[in-house]
Amino acid sequence: MPKISHRVSLARIAAVLAAAVMVSASACPVDETGDPPSSTQPQPTTLSLVSGDGQQDTVGQALTDALVVELKDQFGNTMSGETVSFSASQGNGSVGSATVTTGSDGRASSTWTLGGSAGTQQVVASSASRPTVTATFSATALADVAASVAVLSGDQQQGIVGLALSAAPAVIARDQFDNPVSGLEVIFSVPTGSGSITEPIDTTGTDGTAAVGSWTLGSAGGNNLTATVTAAGLTGNPVTFNATGVSSFFDIEVRFSDSSLAPTTAQQQAFDSAVTRWQSLIVGDLASVNLNR
Repeated sequence: MPKISHRVSLARIAAVLAAAVMVSASACPVDETGDPPSSTQPQPTTLSLVSGDGQQDTVGQALTDALVVELKDQFGNTMSGETVSFSASQGNGSVGSATVTTGSDGRASSTWTLGGSAGTQQVVASSASRPTVTATFSATALADVAASVAVLSGDQQQGIVGLALSAAPAVIARDQFDNPVSGLEVIFSVPTGSGSITEPIDTTGTDGTAAVGSWTLGSAGGNNLTATVTAAGLTGNPVTFNATGVSSFFDIEVRFSDSSLAPTTAQQQAFDSAVTRWQSLIVGDLASVNLNR
C-alpha cells in the first residue's frame, strides 16, 4: 500500500494563525471606553459637557448656570432613562442633585455650590451603569471679603536702638474660610519714641500679606508698631507689633597695626560700616574664648 506524505510549510501555518487572530478580533470589538459592547444593545459610551463649565464666583456661593451633560451610546445616539451621578471631586463643594435621570434628549443636570477653598474646584459627572464614562466640570472660586488680619512675622524682636530690625513686620489678611485676601491697603505707623519706619503703606498681595519696609527702634526697652487695614469690619484690626530696644554693652575699637599710616577716607568708611554691622549683630555679652598662641 503506497504511503501518502503530508507536508505543510511554515508559511502556510502562519497564514492560518493570522486569519484565526483576525476572526477572533472581529468577534470581540471594543467601544470608545475600551470595553466590549453587549452584542448590539445600546450602552453608555460618551458623556459630554453641554453647559455650566468654566464658571467663576466667590467661595461658598451657588453658581448661576446649571451643570448639564449629554449621554450617548456606542452608535452616537442620545440615551434617555439612564442615571447620571454628580459629585464634587475638588474644592469641598456640593451639588443640588447627586443622581439624575436623563431625559428624552439624553441630558441630565444639577446645580453646584462652591466650597470654601479659593482656586480651581471640580465636579465629576458619571454614568451609573458604566462609571468609567465621565465628564468633568471646572470652576474658579475667588476669595471672599477679608474677615480678619493677624501678625505673620516680625513680632517680639530685639535690636539695637537706632538700627533697623533684621525682619520687617508683616501681616496677613484672610476671609471667613481662611483664604488669603489680596488688594487691601495696610498702613504702618509708630508712636513717638518707638523709632521710625520706611515704606509705611503696602497692599496685600495674592498671598494676603503686606509688610513695612523697615523698622528702626527709637529707645531702649519697649517699642511698638501698628498695622491698620483701611477696610472696615476685620477681626484683629489694627495689629500691634512689639520689639525691645537695647544698647550695645561694649565698644568696638578698630586699631591699625601701623600707627604711622593714616587710613584713607574710603578705608575709614569701610571700617565704620563694619563696626556698625557688628553692633547690630551682637547685642549681648559673649562668652570668653581662650586663644592659644
